[in-house]
Amino acid sequence: MVGNIPRGWRLTTLGDLVCLVRNGTTASQISEGTPFPVTRIETIADGIINRSRVGYLKQPDDKYLLKHGDILYSHINSLAHIGKIAFFDQEDVLYHGMNLMLIRGSSDLVFAKFLFSVLASEYGRAHARRECKPAINQVSLAQTQILALPIMLPPLPEQRRIAAILDAADEAIRAGERVIAKLRQVKAGALHDLLTCGVDAQGRLRNPRAHPEQFKDSPLGRIPREWEISRIIDISVGGISNGFFKKPELVGSGYTLINVLDLYQDFGIDLGLVERVRASEQEQQKYAVQAGDCFFTRSSLNLSGIAHCNIIREVTEPTLFECHLMRVRPNQKMVVPEFVALWCRSSWAHRYLMAQAKQVTMTTIAQPDLAPMLVPLPSLAEQTRIAAILDAHDARLRAEEAAVAKLRQVKAGLMEDLLTGRVRSKAL
Repeated sequence: MVGNIPRGWRLTTLGDLVCLVRNGTTASQISEGTPFPVTRIETIADGIINRSRVGYLKQPDDKYLLKHGDILYSHINSLAHIGKIAFFDQEDVLYHGMNLMLIRGSSDLVFAKFLFSVLASEYGRAHARRECKPAINQVSLAQTQILALPIMLPPLPEQRRIAAILDAADEAIRAGERVIAKLRQVKAGALHDLLTCGVDAQGRLRNPRAHPEQFKDSPLGRIPREWEISRIIDISVGGISNGFFKKPELVGSGYTLINVLDLYQDFGIDLGLVERVRASEQEQQKYAVQAGDCFFTRSSLNLSGIAHCNIIREVTEPTLFECHLMRVRPNQKMVVPEFVALWCRSSWAHRYLMAQAKQVTMTTIAQPDLAPMLVPLPSLAEQTRIAAILDAHDARLRAEEAAVAKLRQVKAGLMEDLLTGRVRSKAL
């Protein structure tokens, strides 16, 4: 970032701009709540002060009380997270704990939010990654390395204008993130209602309270009277199968391969995001993927990750699936594959599958555990309507996510332009 110095700016270092840099209190932390919350390394894991991820002190020392404008800096962390920071602008009490560095700027030299922007920029993070020293399972930065960061410093009025512009960009991003969070909540509620109440021919959600006569008791709870129930094995073609064993030396070219991590994409696996593997023609035919196939994770490090389901909705080239997955190929004369996949991602299905899992060093689930899982069966037309409604929710969510991603790109460009003086804040 340091290049030609704009007129009126000067080149300095972080060390020349701060009045306080120190580690946090080493006082013992306790898990139960007290009036004295204290930061932990995970408090700033998301780049903000997260009050749900703090510890507590019994006897605090007020010299560690955070002040408005303080910057918390992660100087001991993994390489990916080294140099991560958060800005303290809250009114509530919070104490500075160990494993985070506190940086407090000299207010007569640097505007706190401007300094935060420099440290949060790719330039600031790159300095941290470049200067850090490896330790056991992590990397670390000494104060001297942090304070050596070169900074191009504009006059205070221009610092404030730059910070205000970047704050406005941040607020637009936060507003978009709030919309996304709300849309996710609405979608989760819609998924539950659609998979338990369904929609009539006019696309209206059935109401079990207003019309209890339209519902019946079932092993899945109250469901619409016209719905049937079947085991997942009975609505599949060819049963349940495990996938292709890939040798590491065969990865990198060849056929597209659906892996465990691909199941955690958004609903509907995108083959443009998967890896490739070399396989024989016989293997390709045996483990070939078709549009509508549903996949489940066979193993997980934790119980909540077991039997996660996703679907492939479009196959644009010959594709295989990997051995840590199970495949169910829905019988499309009986069910709409998207409806089956949506049901398998429901809370009822997740609870059922977790109950069948085996836990040793890994959590695992096998074909016989999945086979008897119950699936509700509305008419094909109603299954199609339900899938279409949830597709519309997904489309809105993707549009908002794309808009926020664009805002982040715009902000990154603004930071680069404003913090180098390439674009002066008076011009904006």
